[in-house]
Amino acid sequence: MHGEKMSSDESSASKFKDKLKRYLDEEGYDEDFIYNADETGLKWKTLPKRTLASRAEDASAGCKASKGVTVMICANSSGTHSIPLLVIGKSKKPKCFKHAKNLPVVYRSQKKAWMNGVIFMGWFENTFIPEVKKFQHLTGKSGNVLLLTDNAPPHPSTQSLNSVDETVEVIFLPPNVIPLRQPMDQGVIENLKRLYRKQILRHLLLTKDRSVQSVLDFYKTIILKDCCYMIADSWSSIKQFTLRNSWNNIFVHRKLNATPGLGNTDMEMKELLDGLKAVSLSSECEEADAEMWLSCDRDDPGFQIFGDDEIIEAVSNVDNEMDEDTDIGECCVRKSCLRQDTT
Repeated sequence: MHGEKMSSDESSASKFKDKLKRYLDEEGYDEDFIYNADETGLKWKTLPKRTLASRAEDASAGCKASKGVTVMICANSSGTHSIPLLVIGKSKKPKCFKHAKNLPVVYRSQKKAWMNGVIFMGWFENTFIPEVKKFQHLTGKSGNVLLLTDNAPPHPSTQSLNSVDETVEVIFLPPNVIPLRQPMDQGVIENLKRLYRKQILRHLLLTKDRSVQSVLDFYKTIILKDCCYMIADSWSSIKQFTLRNSWNNIFVHRKLNATPGLGNTDMEMKELLDGLKAVSLSSECEEADAEMWLSCDRDDPGFQIFGDDEIIEAVSNVDNEMDEDTDIGECCVRKSCLRQDTT
């Protein structure tokens, strides 16, 4: 059955790619105006397991290593334009943002730091479209815009999205087709998170005596505002060829430059372990621990995934949950989940 499923997926993926190619050719889309958006969860305050500081961190009251946000990344197929990151946290008005006038990211809140339909639509209308229009103005180019994304439960319907601007079209990738991973999930998200965690390490290297306690004390001072600046800096550090080549799985009809390895090379891991040792973090930390740290949130989609029973229960209780603390977008997402599972 597994082989049959893979064969079916390959066939479905091939049909979609051919159909997409014909559509792009017919409509004449410029590769500068074809975008992909994908969200992912980010554990922004973690340290490798089996390190001296992580043990002290785990034992420290009030220090939560599992703090997480959701990050939406979006870039065009030529790799020439990256949309500012959307970061979703739990707090509506983080105290650390009080004196931050111009954050390098777009920040939104949701009680569990998840993506929902309201946030996605707001991002689409108020960030994506204006940023694309600005890019077109700066480059002196014009044309219709295509956004490819998946049909994850938090995403509004294509009908809703396509009613916003007649020059911007949204197409969902076919669901549950393994070979059709989104371009941003073809090494870009992984690269972004690795660059971010290297920045965490560089910040820890700034401690004075680099003792375990000194490192831990400094680590505790890293706040959500720092996360926003570091993830934005990491995003701006991703190379054009990395963004462009991530589309190879979708655009099989164009020749792309070979993509250099995104990580896990011997040299990269040696540099990482050397850095951990330099800040007294590598008592028993091995390469596997460091690799686990780099990929600890690889499978976090940035939104809640309901099981069948949870979906039915959630939808049946929507009316009872609509109090002043209820996120309306979340309730809409729950209904969307049920519709998609029953169609």
